[in-house]
Amino acid sequence: MKAEQQRQEQKQTKQLEELRSRHDVTMQELQQMQNEKRHMLIEHETQKLKEIDEQHQRELREWREKLRPRKKKLEDEFQHQLQEQEQFYSMGHMNNEPVPYAVMSTPTPSY
Repeated sequence: MKAEQQRQEQKQTKQLEELRSRHDVTMQELQQMQNEKRHMLIEHETQKLKEIDEQHQRELREWREKLRPRKKKLEDEFQHQLQEQEQFYSMGHMNNEPVPYAVMSTPTPSY
């Protein structure tokens, strides 16, 4: 009876060792899979960030390319308005005519 009990204990010990060994192998496989998935996720996110950054750089470049013509157009419009105002006010002074309030408070067009 004692020999049978020892044999059963040895058998259970061996099974326990095998289970632990399989557990360790399974854990290593799972960790390897998790590492691979993490690496793939990092690569995907890096690629996505790169694409977003490239899009931003394109938009910034386009904005800068359009900036000078817009600035030039505004400066030309302002210069034209200034000349019109100088001409209007210098003519009013020459004739000693008061400048009408409605003319003075005319809003400039917004862009």
